[in-house]
Amino acid sequence: MRYALIGLLASSLLVTSCVGNGTAPTQAPATDSTVTDSSANSADYSESEYDTVYVVVLDTNQNYYLLQEKMYPLAASLGLVIDTMNRYYDLDKDRIVLNENDEDEMYRGVYFPRRTESATLSLEYYSLYDTSASEGNIALVAGLFYEQPGADSLLAIVRKEVPAAFMKPARMYMGCIH
Repeated sequence: MRYALIGLLASSLLVTSCVGNGTAPTQAPATDSTVTDSSANSADYSESEYDTVYVVVLDTNQNYYLLQEKMYPLAASLGLVIDTMNRYYDLDKDRIVLNENDEDEMYRGVYFPRRTESATLSLEYYSLYDTSASEGNIALVAGLFYEQPGADSLLAIVRKEVPAAFMKPARMYMGCIH
């Protein structure tokens, strides 16, 4: 049943590149219904380029490697794929960055945020979804959705393995960033 629901969620996802509908404590609230508006960080963009997304978070921490260690066994137990988006943690920059050899010349060596809808695991800066979070706080994300029912469905599944998992609605810039 769990894998069937994940398959159903995955098959209904829409992947886009420029259009969308892109520090909390480790023990986060069960569901945080407050929508965080990240427009304060990007006042130059048109309001029409922002959308509310629903992010399913399994854990947050300042330590990338601790979350990465948790991610692999959770991927296996939850039946979810890990999508690093060709990013890694650069010790010299002390940041999650896109690989220096990535085809996207504009964002090589810098953080490129997850903005496409999917039920996949990734490590993201939590301040992207919650502007009150400290800048270096990282979230172990299980899914990002344009509609709340998708996030709610995934949350119900992941809570069987991670009871403290939560869903965070966030207002996020989804326009072109190239």
